[in-house]
Amino acid sequence: MLTVAFLFLCAWFDWKTLKTDDFTVIYREGYRAEALQALANLHYHDDATQEMIAQYDRRIPVVIEDVGAITNGFANPVFHNIHIFTRPPGFGSRLEGIESWYRTVGVHEYTHIVHLGTTAGAPRVLTNVFGPLFAANIYSPGWITEGITVLAESRATPYEGRLNDGFFDACLAARAAAGALPSIVEATNTPLDFPQGAHYFYGGEFFGFLHDKYGPDRLAEFFRRYGSCLVAPLSSLVPGTGLDRAARKTFGASWQGLFREWHRSVQERFQTWRCAGTRMTSRGWYAYSLIKGSGALYYVRTVPVKPSGFDDIYETRLMRFDPSTGEEHAIATLSGDITSPLRVKDGRLYYTTMQWARGYANVY
Repeated sequence: MLTVAFLFLCAWFDWKTLKTDDFTVIYREGYRAEALQALANLHYHDDATQEMIAQYDRRIPVVIEDVGAITNGFANPVFHNIHIFTRPPGFGSRLEGIESWYRTVGVHEYTHIVHLGTTAGAPRVLTNVFGPLFAANIYSPGWITEGITVLAESRATPYEGRLNDGFFDACLAARAAAGALPSIVEATNTPLDFPQGAHYFYGGEFFGFLHDKYGPDRLAEFFRRYGSCLVAPLSSLVPGTGLDRAARKTFGASWQGLFREWHRSVQERFQTWRCAGTRMTSRGWYAYSLIKGSGALYYVRTVPVKPSGFDDIYETRLMRFDPSTGEEHAIATLSGDITSPLRVKDGRLYYTTMQWARGYANVY
């Protein structure tokens, strides 16, 4: 036990910190610039996030981690911290092309902490005594927890965030044209359907509508009302016990009614939309890195596969398409991600893949 404790202490000595009244940024030697970027963006957008949710007065630890070629971040509302991975979005990412990775991920994860930690009334007292088990906003469906964060990242600047990049709008327009806008049941249960991570899509677009119609103050009022709900754990099974009651008091309608308002707004917004261009394939899901070579088109396709009733994995397939015949087939199926654009040289197709292994010079 003493050896283990000594090793942990030695590992801790490798970390450095930047502290302000609101944040403690923890980072390894060589990552001070990344830590400063994260800290600056968190402070700059702090007020806008709290305006939309609630005032927040706890200092938040923010850990800067280099985990290789993985783009992500996460917020832990139980242990009250944020982790930001240093790799910015790159090839094949739906976040590719943003101006500042540390702004987008920092605002997104900070919004999680503020939202999930917002309490009032009796739940605030119980949370202070027993911990986040009684924090009502934790018991929210994914389209709320991710919807408000997608809205927050998109309010930070007009030029980044998933409500500003066009992809979500294009998906929504296509669904409106097909008369297949998502119901609240679909948004809550997110069946295995395009796009991946549908709660970001449905929730972000829906909360964008609520923000534009009712304003940030009304959103903050809802989170405070729901944060005071003692029976919030039952809301996932019986929405009327907490979620719908807070929505009616705040917006004058249940969530189902608000979804219907959103549908009408979307149909009006996209009533003249038509798909541009000519559709070449009909297999759906994600296709990217289109390249021409040797008389054919090559690209990457990512599709879900269900090995069992309660499990799914995503396969990466290298596709060849012959424009003259319309024939399409997979020339390779991979279990890992393609990490850089395809290249054709002297009749050969080149690609790179990601490897998961221990021993690299990063935290994990």
